[in-house]
Amino acid sequence: MRYVCGFDEADVEKFNGKLRKNDKDRLVINIPAEPWQGNPFKAKLVILSLNPGYVPAVNCTLAKLLQSDDYLRKGIIEFKKKTLLFESGSFLPEENENEFPISVKDAVNMLGDWYWEKKFSSLKNDTKLEDSEFFKQVAIVQYCAYSSITATMAMSFRSQKFTVNLIDYISSCKKDTLFLVLRSVNRWKELFARYDSNFFASCSDRIIVNTNRSQNITCGNLGEKNYEKICDLLTNRKALINE
Repeated sequence: MRYVCGFDEADVEKFNGKLRKNDKDRLVINIPAEPWQGNPFKAKLVILSLNPGYVPAVNCTLAKLLQSDDYLRKGIIEFKKKTLLFESGSFLPEENENEFPISVKDAVNMLGDWYWEKKFSSLKNDTKLEDSEFFKQVAIVQYCAYSSITATMAMSFRSQKFTVNLIDYISSCKKDTLFLVLRSVNRWKELFARYDSNFFASCSDRIIVNTNRSQNITCGNLGEKNYEKICDLLTNRKALINE
């Protein structure tokens, strides 16, 4: 099974055709693309990242195990479908107390290698928000929707025009949305310039740029001023840093 946008098919084949089968930059197209997670239209904080990661032991081996459970398989598929259609109201599925032995939320986190759960942990603690409220307010939009182990090569796909239009629309319609560029700001700037978008100029006061490759959303990584700005937005009050 191939999960590639029709507009991108030729370019994805060309991209992968330049690489050896074991090259870590190869795009993995036998799993669904994930151009965003959460609902960017509803989130207060929209994170701009590079592309979904791929960990073979998790996204292949563990995924097969999760698929063997009918309840989890259907729950994951339903959540991912709603996410792609902008029908999901949260970054992660809501937990149901009757789910046993693990929840669909846990399964989704497992497939993500608990990556974003860990990255958000400090922000959750400092805002003192419950999971159900916190994850309604955050979303991620990817520069490239297709997964890979690493992403060192330049990527250019027609579907990225939709990404630019999406962010431009959100930035113009939701004046309180804050954008956090966690990785590859130069790639993002080139992408917006490619489609004549003035996003970085028009929204400079609402864009926080991380200047290193770490995607830790912490005071130490982003700086106290930027971190407080995010906490204030999510809580509507002065954040208590290092309480």
